[in-house]
Amino acid sequence: MPVASARLDYLRGSIAFSRGRLDLCGRFHASALTTLEAVEAATDSGEAGEGWTGHRVYAQALSGMGDALYAQGRYTEAADAMQRCVDLARSRGFGRIEVSTLHMLGIATTYTGDWRLGAELARTCWEQACQVGDTRATLLSELNVALPCFWGDHAQDALDSCQGGIERAEWLGSAVLMGMTRAFTAHIRLAGEDRTSAARDVVLTLEHLKTGGERLYGGVCYGAALSLACADGVATTDARVEEWLARGTDLLASAVISHNYLYFALGAAPAALARHDIATLSSLLDHLRVFFRSELRTCPHGVASAVVAWVELHLEALGVSTSEPMLELWTRVQAQPLLARRAHTLGAHP
Repeated sequence: MPVASARLDYLRGSIAFSRGRLDLCGRFHASALTTLEAVEAATDSGEAGEGWTGHRVYAQALSGMGDALYAQGRYTEAADAMQRCVDLARSRGFGRIEVSTLHMLGIATTYTGDWRLGAELARTCWEQACQVGDTRATLLSELNVALPCFWGDHAQDALDSCQGGIERAEWLGSAVLMGMTRAFTAHIRLAGEDRTSAARDVVLTLEHLKTGGERLYGGVCYGAALSLACADGVATTDARVEEWLARGTDLLASAVISHNYLYFALGAAPAALARHDIATLSSLLDHLRVFFRSELRTCPHGVASAVVAWVELHLEALGVSTSEPMLELWTRVQAQPLLARRAHTLGAHP
């Protein structure tokens, strides 16, 4: 019963993801895909046709594999797996699988460097989620419209989308989704220098992390990003800033989902620059280079590459030479509108 075995691996992978076991998540989904591919290869085309039950499980495992690759910061590979899932689901009429994957495809696409296409995919997902009545997918697609707007430096559009997401998260009663949406909203406000409103979002986010289960998954999902928001938004002394930055750096050394690295670095670099903290910047750069090593090879002009360059420019501003020519660093940063606007604090373009 290989299809049943593959489905069990898919479910194990999904459970592993929800428990923060990101290593096991990818392993189980890969096992499901390998099993189903072996069955299809060994079966005559007539037998593995329209009625083959493995197609649904295969689409689910592709979606799960995309999530696992996303968690590992391998956005280009994640987008490929998610696109294959969406294509298969669309061709077979698996509407809920399609819409539940499409919102993540919008995120992965944004992080490969195409925020406009990411926004288009998220809006398409929102329309389809409304049609099939999938409230969770509707919430996530609203939040995921906000994400490409954020990187495209359209802060008000991002905030408007987040507000809809907050209202739906309240209706669903999900502390993790509420916390994630609030934490992201805080980052949008911080990028716009609205620290008062950001602080309010941070306090509300901390409230959502009080229970043990929510604290565990919330920490994996957005803990480091929240630590940065706390350092930038609510810390009132240098000691508290250092405490929150240290907490975020420690989280990066554990199993956290990839976007934590991006959002932590986005604010941690300016905070470290303001304090002339070369050690924090150097440690952060090392974390980024190691974690995103695969994505940096496959997608040199994506968000991960730009964020690495962003941290390197902050080190250069403190007189520490990095391995890349300055013009190359500026080119990578300028490719992301949000970073391009904020880079003026680092001095003149070479």
